[in-house]
Amino acid sequence: MVEASRFTRFEGLDALYYMIRMWNISTCVVVCICGGAEGHRSEVLHGGLSPTRDFLLLCAKITH
Repeated sequence: MVEASRFTRFEGLDALYYMIRMWNISTCVVVCICGGAEGHRSEVLHGGLSPTRDFLLLCAKITH
């Protein structure tokens, strides 16, 4: 199973970046990091799992 459990904020040299780390909760290993210059650039607003833990939903702010 994968869970979005940690939201991390970093200060870049010229921009503010946000990332989502997804962890395998059975092995405690990071399986995916969404972030960086070409990744997620806005705040993470919400992360949630379905009741059966089959699906993961992440929500972010869209800016133009």
